[in-house]
Amino acid sequence: TELRKKNGEFGTATGKSYYELDSYSTYRIYVHGYQSENTEQTEAVNSVGGKNGRTDIPLSREEAQKLGEEAELWKGKLRPTGSTIVGTLDQNAQYGSNGAYEFLATEIYGYTYEQGNHYIYVTDVKKRFSLSDAATAAGYKITNIELTNLIPGAAYNEKADTIEGYVSSSIQNGVYDMRYKVTVSKPDGTTQVMDFQNLRSGWMGWQDTTAPLIQGSSKLVTIGDEVSHDIKYVDNDAMTRDDATNYTVNGERVIAGAKTVNKGIYNATFTAKDGSTLTTMNGPRPVTAHTTVNGTYAKNGEKTSINDVVPGLDYTPQTGLITGTATESGIFTAAVLAKDYNNATIAGNSNQWNMNGQEAHENITIAVAPKITVKNVEAYATTVPVTISKGANTAEITMPDGTVTKLVVKDGNWTVAAGTTNAAVQEGAVLAAASTSGDSTINLAVTPESTKYVGVDSIAAKATTDRVHANLQREVYTVKGVNNKEYTATFNSATGKYNLPTEDAYQLVDNGNGTSTLTERRVYTDVKANGDIDYIVYEFTRTWSATSNAANLVDKIAEIREKGKVTEVGDVTRTITNVPKMQVANAQGTIVTVNYDSVSKQWTASDGSTVTATESNAGWKLETTSGFKGYVSYREASSTDVASIQNAKPTGTSTSYSESKGTSVKLIKSTKANVAFADTIDDKTSVTDSDTIKTKVTATAPDGTVTTFDGAQAEETAYIQAQRTAAEKSQLAANAIKDAHTAANE
Repeated sequence: TELRKKNGEFGTATGKSYYELDSYSTYRIYVHGYQSENTEQTEAVNSVGGKNGRTDIPLSREEAQKLGEEAELWKGKLRPTGSTIVGTLDQNAQYGSNGAYEFLATEIYGYTYEQGNHYIYVTDVKKRFSLSDAATAAGYKITNIELTNLIPGAAYNEKADTIEGYVSSSIQNGVYDMRYKVTVSKPDGTTQVMDFQNLRSGWMGWQDTTAPLIQGSSKLVTIGDEVSHDIKYVDNDAMTRDDATNYTVNGERVIAGAKTVNKGIYNATFTAKDGSTLTTMNGPRPVTAHTTVNGTYAKNGEKTSINDVVPGLDYTPQTGLITGTATESGIFTAAVLAKDYNNATIAGNSNQWNMNGQEAHENITIAVAPKITVKNVEAYATTVPVTISKGANTAEITMPDGTVTKLVVKDGNWTVAAGTTNAAVQEGAVLAAASTSGDSTINLAVTPESTKYVGVDSIAAKATTDRVHANLQREVYTVKGVNNKEYTATFNSATGKYNLPTEDAYQLVDNGNGTSTLTERRVYTDVKANGDIDYIVYEFTRTWSATSNAANLVDKIAEIREKGKVTEVGDVTRTITNVPKMQVANAQGTIVTVNYDSVSKQWTASDGSTVTATESNAGWKLETTSGFKGYVSYREASSTDVASIQNAKPTGTSTSYSESKGTSVKLIKSTKANVAFADTIDDKTSVTDSDTIKTKVTATAPDGTVTTFDGAQAEETAYIQAQRTAAEKSQLAANAIKDAHTAANE
């Protein structure tokens, strides 16, 4: 079916344009069109729409005819980009590439195919040509029809005589001249090829009015980690999600709009509605998108530093990847902006066809957890060496016996905090300076009782940061129109556009004579390479040949458009409000930086405004009195480490000796054997209440007989079980922290 229900079919169309054959006025070859009825005009370059055989797909007859009349009224008027519609008096100029007809069909009314989202299906594509009765009687015949110049992404299905596919172009709005080569055989046996091009048969058009998406999630890493994080820019994704058509290039699925930089143009294959495999006439063309992290833009898509956003990291627009080594812990939130078309920065963007597109805003949080390292210690140790990276503001060390030491950064020092059960330290005691340039080392005092059990990974340590450094982008602006009148423009994430309130976007006046005057205002954005943004209020006033008594403004406008047509175009203006990248006090900017100081427990904004922070899920909802809103995905970031309590194995010594044959020998108890055992660490400990555990001794005789001396088996069993229990508790605590870390990242 056609996109628009009011469209007809070429096979039954009565609108016609014609070429004369061999200069005989009655020998004619016709191209038929359904946007006019019972017409018959000679062919012409850029012929007027809606009055002949020209058919502009997918417009309905009424749309084409109304646009054909209105286009003449836009001579010399401005487009939203500042380019001027052709102003020549040439009768057909408004219906060509620089005229108003195509501009109105795509940008103003959106009558054409939606790029990447509407599936094109045009029937009877070659059934629109015929000969006059006189030409047929004279022996002329149509022997071949060749179709060329289809929209990128579309293909001709010879079997079904259809044009099918999705539009996938590198420009926002556009039309492709529908070109035919028709071969006619003559009565004398010769042939002639008739070219129907230069809009003699019409065009196929599209517009891109759908917002792109940033699908990248937030991420949790540890300081020192190598980061590679995709912002995941996608656009026009109905084409990608259509598994039935299955667009592929060289065996790989086409991801429409997912490439941020044009990588090349290759023909694609896809499955038509009848199951045929088609090859595009012109291959899908990736969009060269404008993407920034905190306004940082690299003109040629090269890697550029975002150290002010996340220390140590870079952003590469060409790939959409945030990469590097995280060098500082904290909760870092970046303001990510993406535009499918942006005229100021993308080389080759046409001010005639690209109208600055749509945009997407997203807050992506990269939480960098601090690193904590705790060293292994010996049994009955009274200090545990702990190293914590800069940026951490709390730490917790849990010993095998369950005692906990809680630390907090206070006045620039690592200080023992409330909740500590380690008897070797006192709440409020300063243990070490909290370094701002590197790691901090703490020799934590512990009781020997807490380290008496030897065990693997039995000491658990955790370091945390809740320091926030968030960059938020503005979504509500004060913009100016004609005569510097101010309006409030609010970003609509669903459309990717800024909206004015309905009463400002449309102003309707009933003229009292059966006509209405409607002024429309639209807001466009043009992002500069330095992060500044131009907000353009585009205003145009038109007189319509109808009025409405509908109850509300929106319904009135819809009724007037349906019943009436444009009879006059008045002022068309564009007013620019330039907004700098960074917000400062008493002046609106695009980005504001919000910080949370975990020591003072205070939120501050770079423009001096007041910050309201509300806990939401695992993160923060932020709002400033200067009009910024955003979301930080994490409230804290933690990492863990474990350490072991170890004891060197006992050493044993003995002396070989001999006895006379037949002598009864006590192998170990013999004084000649000089058997001795020593535990060096236990012997050296200065702890007075240390425990000495008797362990078993085994002796193997020359004949292989093994004798076990185990005088303390019960005591040993209890000791080993205590070790295991302590180690399991510590390991469970460490695993719980790691699991929370992983779950938060997911």
